[in-house]
Amino acid sequence: MFISFLYPFPLRGLRAPFLWVAFKQMGDLGADQVAFIASDDYFVDPERYRRMGRFDCHAPVNPELGFRVPTHAEADGFARGLIPDQLYQRLKARLLSDTLVWRHLITEVDDELVELICEQVERLSRHAPCEALLTWCNYASLSEAATRLGLPLLHGELGPLRTPWYRPLGYLDFIGVNGHTEAAARWQASAPLANAFADIPSLRAALRLYPLPDHIPEAVDARLGIPLQVEDDSNVLAYGNGFDMWLLIQYAREEYEREDLLIRPHPGAHLSPSGDFRLDDSPDSAAFVNRCERLLTLNSSVAVEAMLMERPVSILGDSPARHLAGHGLDDARLATLAELEFLLLNYFVPYDLLFDAEYLRWRLRRPSEAAIRARHLQTMTVLPTSTWSSLHPSLRSAYPTDEE
Repeated sequence: MFISFLYPFPLRGLRAPFLWVAFKQMGDLGADQVAFIASDDYFVDPERYRRMGRFDCHAPVNPELGFRVPTHAEADGFARGLIPDQLYQRLKARLLSDTLVWRHLITEVDDELVELICEQVERLSRHAPCEALLTWCNYASLSEAATRLGLPLLHGELGPLRTPWYRPLGYLDFIGVNGHTEAAARWQASAPLANAFADIPSLRAALRLYPLPDHIPEAVDARLGIPLQVEDDSNVLAYGNGFDMWLLIQYAREEYEREDLLIRPHPGAHLSPSGDFRLDDSPDSAAFVNRCERLLTLNSSVAVEAMLMERPVSILGDSPARHLAGHGLDDARLATLAELEFLLLNYFVPYDLLFDAEYLRWRLRRPSEAAIRARHLQTMTVLPTSTWSSLHPSLRSAYPTDEE
């Protein structure tokens, strides 16, 4: 059995802030495969959230993220251990902001929370042994509890490539997610792997669901592109290396004129740059990247897309792609084919596998990097013939075409 830790406190004005993750795990893993450590807010009647306008419950089925909204009886049927609200009230009184409470729990060990997690894991494990803990964010106290209990901790998250343009990917990391990850260490420790594709354009074509749309302009009109991020995302709050969105822009201005910059606001951001900055209005991030000579980012997922489009990138914050990029304005660099293949075919995981119990158990057995790559390639959906010709011959036998 797996035990999933879902952030138990309010965030961004919402209770059960990772509700869709709970629904996805409930539907894909089932009550016999997963129990939860959370707040009771994850198990109330979903109809209540639908009336509140929550996207998680807007429709009975969410095709983009691939989950079904459970009935109240279904949700209530999952075993769970609850984190009491008193812990939240203690932290809230000291830190004031829900966002600061979240950041604190991402980066700092809270002894009371560690004890509560250990108690709940031990209680839930009386019904069925716990094979691993699952989480959708870094929490220092959860990592400490996993260490004390001698249990593996699997971190999941949405990956940098998503629908509708790309085959969706996700994180699966034994150490952390967004920041404090095992990505660089795995790359450095891996034995050399044969390239699966002939070049980066072939890799990009394999990962895209559709060709680059015709509306992307051919002419580059910005020396430096800056994709902004949601200001209170965990990778900004906890893994920005001292930068935030405003300091990122100010840093770029140390060497670039305003007219040289193209800034892409995030659609989910709370604030937007003002003044004379050029703001990107491209229909998608690929069109934005195509306008830029190079990219500067804190740790936006757009960096990976830019690498796939063969643009030099600098990443200032912590990120699983940081070791593929430069780390300042003066050292933006291109990622190599081998680096990108390892990141996208080994480190990141086909999205649906994040919620596949058999796959999670397979990864707990620590397969080789060669086996992981082969499994991921086998999992990817049928490739068009145009992409098949670029696939390495050693992998073709495990990777069907649309003609078979």
